[in-house]
Amino acid sequence: MDDKQIGEGMARPRSSSTIGKLTVDIKTRVDDDTRDELDRLAGDAGLNLSEFLRELIMVRVYGRDHVVRLHRARLAMVAGIGPEEGE
Repeated sequence: MDDKQIGEGMARPRSSSTIGKLTVDIKTRVDDDTRDELDRLAGDAGLNLSEFLRELIMVRVYGRDHVVRLHRARLAMVAGIGPEEGE
């Protein structure tokens, strides 16, 4: 895997989202029990199913540390502070 990070090379790096536009759908089929368990896990995490699956995919593709940095950057934007202050 190359070292490309989410948001790298985007035309508008100062967008309101730290991960860029979410424009691609990924679909798969699972059985009812799997869906129910994913719904439960998502609820336990305080997320809806789409949010939970997106986070799960991002952690697997980009790694936990990178996703943590994205969340910190998003929190810093919401708080109105620079990313270095939000560390």
